[in-house]
Amino acid sequence: MKTGVVVTSRLTHATPASFTSHVIDRNMESEIARQQIESGTDIMLGGGYSFFIPQSMEGSSRDDDLNIIEMANQKGYNVLTEKSQLETTEFLFFIFYFYFYFYFYLLNLSLIL
Repeated sequence: MKTGVVVTSRLTHATPASFTSHVIDRNMESEIARQQIESGTDIMLGGGYSFFIPQSMEGSSRDDDLNIIEMANQKGYNVLTEKSQLETTEFLFFIFYFYFYFYFYLLNLSLIL
């Protein structure tokens, strides 16, 4: 049986994180991201890209230089960052927005602020 988390929020947000990590504070999103890759969850789809890239990359929300995307690749995940990359795979980790609002991306809508 496969397990998965599919959310319209950041993967590192409190609710999805409660299924894929264990931290003492919901704001520990960098640690949550690291634990999610170690969790054994087969499929993860959602936002939060900024918590998976090292602080040296533009747009990062991490306070260290861990590259969680690279860690996911090493664990055997097929990491996707664009809608066009979706395909059937054994392990899927699709991170496609820096924070929330990924559904605007999926629906090809503009986010009007």
